[in-house]
Amino acid sequence: MTLKIIVAILVRKFQFRTEYKTVDEIKLTNKVIVRPRDVILLIWCLHYRWKRRHLYHHASKVPGLKGWPVVGNLFDFTGDANEIYDKVSAHFDSCTHITKAWIGPTLVYGIVKPEYLEKVLTSPNTNSRVHLYRTIIGKFGGNGLFSAPMSIWKRHRKVINPIFSRKNLDHFVEVFAKRSTILGEHLEQYIGKQDVDLFQIISRGTLDITCETMIGVQINVQEEQSEVAEWTDKLLEIMLYRLYKFWYHHDFIFKWTTLHKEAEVFVNKYNLFIKEIIKNEDKSVKSESPALLDFLLDLSTSGSELTTDEIVDEIKTFVVAAFDTTAIMSCFVITMLAMHPDIQKRVYEEVLSVLGPEKAPDFQDLPSFKYMELVIKETLRLFPGSPFMAREVLEDLSLDEDITLSKDSLAILGVVHVHRSTKYWSDPLKFDPDRFLPERATNRHPFTYIPFSAGPMNCIGQKYGKMALKTIVAILIRKFQFRTEYKTVNEIKLTTKLIVRPRDVHSLVILLILCLHYRWKRRHLYHHASKVPGLKDWPVVGNLFDFRGNANEIYDKVSEHLEFCTDITKAWLGPILVYGIIKPEYLEKVLTSPNTNSRIHLYRKIGRDFVGSGLFSAPMSVWKRHRKMINPIFNRKNLDHFVEVFAKQSIVLGEHFEKYVGRHDVDLFQIVSRCTLDITCETMMGVEINAQEGESEVAEWTDKLLEMTLYRLHKFWYHYDFIFKWTTLSKETKVFVNKYNLFIKEIVKNKDRSVKSESPVLLDFLLDVSTSGSELTTDEIVDQIKTFVVAAFDTTAVATCFVITMLAMYPDMQNRVYEEVRSVLGPERTPDFQDLPSLKYTELVIKETFRLFPVCPFMAREVLEDLSLDEDITLPKGSLLLLGVVQVHRSAEYWSDPLKFDPDRFLPERATNRHPFTYIPFSAGPMNCIGQKYGQMALKTILAILVRKFRFRTEYKTVDEIKLFTKLILRPRDGFKCSFEIRRKE
Repeated sequence: MTLKIIVAILVRKFQFRTEYKTVDEIKLTNKVIVRPRDVILLIWCLHYRWKRRHLYHHASKVPGLKGWPVVGNLFDFTGDANEIYDKVSAHFDSCTHITKAWIGPTLVYGIVKPEYLEKVLTSPNTNSRVHLYRTIIGKFGGNGLFSAPMSIWKRHRKVINPIFSRKNLDHFVEVFAKRSTILGEHLEQYIGKQDVDLFQIISRGTLDITCETMIGVQINVQEEQSEVAEWTDKLLEIMLYRLYKFWYHHDFIFKWTTLHKEAEVFVNKYNLFIKEIIKNEDKSVKSESPALLDFLLDLSTSGSELTTDEIVDEIKTFVVAAFDTTAIMSCFVITMLAMHPDIQKRVYEEVLSVLGPEKAPDFQDLPSFKYMELVIKETLRLFPGSPFMAREVLEDLSLDEDITLSKDSLAILGVVHVHRSTKYWSDPLKFDPDRFLPERATNRHPFTYIPFSAGPMNCIGQKYGKMALKTIVAILIRKFQFRTEYKTVNEIKLTTKLIVRPRDVHSLVILLILCLHYRWKRRHLYHHASKVPGLKDWPVVGNLFDFRGNANEIYDKVSEHLEFCTDITKAWLGPILVYGIIKPEYLEKVLTSPNTNSRIHLYRKIGRDFVGSGLFSAPMSVWKRHRKMINPIFNRKNLDHFVEVFAKQSIVLGEHFEKYVGRHDVDLFQIVSRCTLDITCETMMGVEINAQEGESEVAEWTDKLLEMTLYRLHKFWYHYDFIFKWTTLSKETKVFVNKYNLFIKEIVKNKDRSVKSESPVLLDFLLDVSTSGSELTTDEIVDQIKTFVVAAFDTTAVATCFVITMLAMYPDMQNRVYEEVRSVLGPERTPDFQDLPSLKYTELVIKETFRLFPVCPFMAREVLEDLSLDEDITLPKGSLLLLGVVQVHRSAEYWSDPLKFDPDRFLPERATNRHPFTYIPFSAGPMNCIGQKYGQMALKTILAILVRKFRFRTEYKTVDEIKLFTKLILRPRDGFKCSFEIRRKE
């Protein structure tokens, strides 16, 4: 309406004109309009952060994971129960004293220092289980001790504490013994069977024990199927599942699920069962000994104000807590005894000495099992019932001068991590019961061992559990000898029980919301990717299955995709956006921009397994410092010293070539690579390994490591360390890397005693740099030497073989190179550094070979910040780039008759109008190959000596007959098929 009034008044008064002729001439733009609701949202966000400033202030003083806005580290701890356990454990493993994470808006501290644990577990400011536990377990346990609010917990704990006195617990030993005897009879059925899962058998025994001691009812679950056992199992599974699925923490979501309905059914059955026992106590089938229920009913009638519902809640809590934990502890103790037969024998002999061969244990016998108690303590150290404990911080709690746990945060206590820490326990994964002897425990901080928690909220039933455990072990160990296939403690991978996920619509809605949030967070990637053509991708996996197979198949598929590309293309490898680029102008921007001056993380990670932080795999901060120091070493003056070594080893190579004269299809690489390895080790380290003379361990290590690295690179599931580290390939890699490291460190350590060439070598220069205040450590020198050895020997060998193959294919060019060498060196003279610049036609041949067969057919870079290539195309931050070197080198757009071998195309007059980035065999920009001059000088020297002595032939007729693949560097698929003869002396 307002618009109509404005137009009516203006059009009545004015006649408007414009130079626009058509609608599409009007180019639109966008200016953001700030709306009142945006301002309100901003003010609310600022107010929210200000109100919680104490959390951010205290959190800033504690190391931890990097969190994202809103969700924090929520997605770092997703998965099933096992995955979450592993992720939390890994986070604690990397923690020294304390760490932090943000689970959405909630600040969570992880603590493993005993002094900090003591303060948390004894302070009234942290004497509260987390609200989440109370919410989830409260649905089952109501206001039982585990889930009650603090006000109720204090009253109940005070009332119940006296029940668990030694005097009352002594009455239960008769039940422990009777049910354990039945358990022993059931175990007889499994004699001779392999890999029996004790828990399924023992848990039925402990449920019988628990129900009889807690409610005075014999449910006989060991004799027949029991509904109580089924209810308990199901409820434990549901609670655990809800605990690990963060969206189910909220009642408003959980109550609409089928899982909630199932839980209500089982809880109601449990409540009716216990209420019926209370109501008809005189009719129930009870044991003769008084049960916990009897004590609670006595309390309720003595003015302690325990209602029937509260008694039901406490009974449910104790039944579930006692039967499950006692069963698990029994299984762990038996497993440890089975792993250590000598310790099992000592326990058996102790039981026999106390009880004899037949007597059932009573309450007076249990204190006499002193060695068994040490075994139980050591088992609980390695396998505490609760690997983590959680507390709410009700008020700020100072741990030391610098660190304060802020109000409203949560504290997760890493019990299993402090129990297994090398800081507090010598050889912590060794099972050693004697470490709990009084004389060995005197100087140990009491909070390095907290299997039953500690402080006011410690486990009320720990004495009950230990007495039941001693009785079970005493009866079983006297009857059975246990064995296991486990050999060491760290073979036992811990897990948690989980049920099948229920299918309900709300889970799908949550999943959809998470997917939309994920795509929104990455919208800049999708926006820029939409402007580039590419393969059709699938949800989640993208184009991952378009690039699978062995090394040959992957090379063919990537090459084919880039050949169809004009300037730039894209593909999605799972969630990763990858651009393929072959346009020289784009290549120039990528290779010269600081936004893309980083090799992809995958290369650096896999390379680090082999060459550590050498130039190829170092992080950018380390790379810049090292490159600046090493650059001057590769100047022409220093490299000239190496020509003598190049020539000497090339002469040896020529002598080895004589053995193959007259043979057909000789694979040059196996012969030439030994020469280049000799050259590399002598010029890099000053060590003559004589790989050409016989078998060389260094050659074997290098070959194996290159094969393993390539294999890992091509198997995408091996990219993940948490998978790769469990493979035999990882173990083999470590063996060869350690050998390599020891070999080079020994040379560095004993430099003055090593067999050195007379010329200075790379290691000498690096040692000079390290003593001149440049802070190059021994490990860094070792990493650099490994990098240069591997890079130099392999690439020089492959380049030499390709050049020889090209000369063999083109005899007229081979003659021209031969004549040039003869004119510069004569028939016998060894080349020196002054001769190499004179081999001009040889250099053209080398350049043309590198054009057709670049050592690295592809180069990869990470995009660190958005990089604009032109008006339409921007490479977004977080994407990866694959630069098609071989494709631009063979493009008909930039090279006439590109598959023709024509060295003259590198004559100055023919190269003037060519874009410099149409030829990048050694990369370009700040990250170009530091050793390109070294490689070219070595290559010229080898060729000069070989071509003067031999005439080469090959069955290859044209360049496109040579099918390629990449073994980290480019290789012919069928090998370098050559034959040669000795030239007649002229």
